[in-house]
Amino acid sequence: MKKYISIFIFFALSLSAFSQTAGGEWKWARAFGGNDPGGNRYGNSIKQVEYDADGNIYILGAYGQFGTWDDGQPIVNNSTVSAGNQSKLLVAKFDSVGTLLWSKVVQNSYKGTDPLSIQLTDSNLIVIGATRLVDPEETTPSPKWLYFFDTLIRSQDVAAIPVAQRHPPFAFGWWTFVTTLDLDGNVQSSVFLEERGRPDYTRTGIWYGYRQIQPFMWGVGLFNSDSEGNNVFIQQI
Repeated sequence: MKKYISIFIFFALSLSAFSQTAGGEWKWARAFGGNDPGGNRYGNSIKQVEYDADGNIYILGAYGQFGTWDDGQPIVNNSTVSAGNQSKLLVAKFDSVGTLLWSKVVQNSYKGTDPLSIQLTDSNLIVIGATRLVDPEETTPSPKWLYFFDTLIRSQDVAAIPVAQRHPPFAFGWWTFVTTLDLDGNVQSSVFLEERGRPDYTRTGIWYGYRQIQPFMWGVGLFNSDSEGNNVFIQQI
């Protein structure tokens, strides 16, 4: 079943604030959604919203398979990624009247990608998320892939790269990523933080599992922002 999460914004007479009009009407509303990503705690949802001085709106959220906007347009114009049934991280920008300016997605074919936080500066949008990748050499029985901010990385392509030359997002494991976008949605840089486990292919009868190793960092929950916008670093050992 497809569910939608809506963004509702009120406008006052003043351009400097958002509020409800005297008559109580909605000035505009936008929605997005996809088939529920089973077992993912985010479902179809918005996790965080930020605003800039021009009234543009930035959202961080998640959605499921075959995601579309409320006008029926697919969120991702790629049939492989759209059909993928793992939860996707979504970051998008709207102008002050609800026009979609751009959207970006992170997803892999193995596990859902967690939206953790966004931080807006005068010139950049910092996106923090977490994702888990299987061995890039695993191309059967179904090839694995990672869609990372408009770039599709397929396991059959990565398998040709010598192991010593692989690096995130080509190396397998559990990763937290910090990606800086400019305000037009273009990727400026990405940093990948310590994995918390490596897939173990030694078990009989399964493709992958996880060795119970002591991690230096856990991928999910490394960063949090308090109500005053201060970043908090969390490390579990």
